[in-house]
Amino acid sequence: AVDNSHMAAMAASKLTGALPAISGASLTGITTGKVLQVVQGTYGSSAVSTSTTYATTGLTADITPSSTSNKILISSCTTAETNGNAQSGDFAIFRDSTELMNTRIYQAATGGSPANTNAMVYLDSPSSTSSITYTIKLKATSGSTVVAQRGTSEGSIVLQEIVG
Repeated sequence: AVDNSHMAAMAASKLTGALPAISGASLTGITTGKVLQVVQGTYGSSAVSTSTTYATTGLTADITPSSTSNKILISSCTTAETNGNAQSGDFAIFRDSTELMNTRIYQAATGGSPANTNAMVYLDSPSSTSSITYTIKLKATSGSTVVAQRGTSEGSIVLQEIVG
């Protein structure tokens, strides 16, 4: 019989064959980088902007961090079309009323051109344990009309709380 005192010194190379399933619930020493919760928001209708001021697209998600040191990883995928060649618009991620990040979408060609897909990823440090609303907003640039969520395409926003 092999007792526990002899098992502690066993080399890992001696382990062969089928090993039992291991649960990650008992892992120790991992203090940051774990995903604590995931929240998703989607929208199903179009949003139109002709303004150069950001307007809501209806794409939002709420999350309540469990610690002020935790971070929120925001991932968003949206589609948009503009009304002509060289027209453009901007999508932005907002935390409550604060703009965090924006990206520009462009129309590839006039008339019947497919929608542009826009993806944004941002790691936020909100330093809060209160409920936070993240919103994707849209604005037109250079006299454009920008339509988000055209046809059957669907936008989404995913929030992941990461241990900081």
